[in-house]
Amino acid sequence: MRATDTIDAPGLMLSDELTPHELIRLVELAEAVGYSELWYTDQRFWRDCYMGLTVAAQHSRRLRLGPGVNDPFTRHPAGIAMAIATLDELSEGRAQLGLGVGGSGITQMWLPKEKPVRALREAIELIRAMLTGDVVRYEGELFHLDGGRLGFPSVRPAIPISVASHSPQVLRLCGRCADGVLLGNMANRAAIDDATRLVRDAEQSAHRPARSVAINLRLEACIAEDEGAALAAMKRRFAARLIASYPQWEYLERLGVSPSPALRNAAEVKAIDGVVATLTDADVRTTALVGSPAAVAHQLGALLTPDVARVTIRPYSCAGQGLAATVEAFMTQVWPAVDWRAHDGFISPV
Repeated sequence: MRATDTIDAPGLMLSDELTPHELIRLVELAEAVGYSELWYTDQRFWRDCYMGLTVAAQHSRRLRLGPGVNDPFTRHPAGIAMAIATLDELSEGRAQLGLGVGGSGITQMWLPKEKPVRALREAIELIRAMLTGDVVRYEGELFHLDGGRLGFPSVRPAIPISVASHSPQVLRLCGRCADGVLLGNMANRAAIDDATRLVRDAEQSAHRPARSVAINLRLEACIAEDEGAALAAMKRRFAARLIASYPQWEYLERLGVSPSPALRNAAEVKAIDGVVATLTDADVRTTALVGSPAAVAHQLGALLTPDVARVTIRPYSCAGQGLAATVEAFMTQVWPAVDWRAHDGFISPV
């Protein structure tokens, strides 16, 4: 059984660091080679994500589109509802919403980041209420709305909401009330299985139908025949993420990565070259898809389970090739080659 027979076509995540012309070229390529959806990052202080998504809507006809991801601290949930409803109108019903607890810009803008799990739950509730078109009176612990209402009819009264996280608390929240979960940078089968169990257990406890929550693997990827160049690029990317998240590294244990004292010391002083020097190839492959198309197909196949509804890649360039090479190679060479039968532990969903 081939993975392409059992789960949706892959999605693509692009960065708001791209110029508008670069974004247009990659959106058109993504549509041409068969991606099913496009997520567009929402980082402070880069290009506005909803302007980028508007451009993507104008240069595609089939791709589902959404922010990857908004947070309820830099954007009030009522404002998110307005924006996503507008995108749904512009794209003729292709919008989907990605939420997360946020990271960039919160400290710089002196914004409070209180009770993130509760903030996400209240945001989901408030956004869903707004999208119905009714007058909303919402009294949450963190968010309030006194008589707010969309000033235009929404194309759909319900837009799918997925939450990006690898936190156990947020994964349980997803099981209770989200439509999907984006498992970010989790290229470890045991970690995927553990995360899935948390979602499914919470789903069951909330008396929701089985598999109400779509499991989406969101993986960074660099696909190149020059494996050394691909690994070098992704080591640097992983190092940057480690520095940004230091010292909140609980997730590394779930990925099977044991930070050495040298890695911790380098991350503490933000010495990216020092962090890179401590990372092994195996460390990088716990969070990203790296190498030739054949190697990446093998790596990805070992991660797919019957619960995985979709795979989304965030492409990276390496020495000698740009983003477009990974975007095209994943759909034309990697995805058709993934075969679940080649991997131990496959459980047939039939």
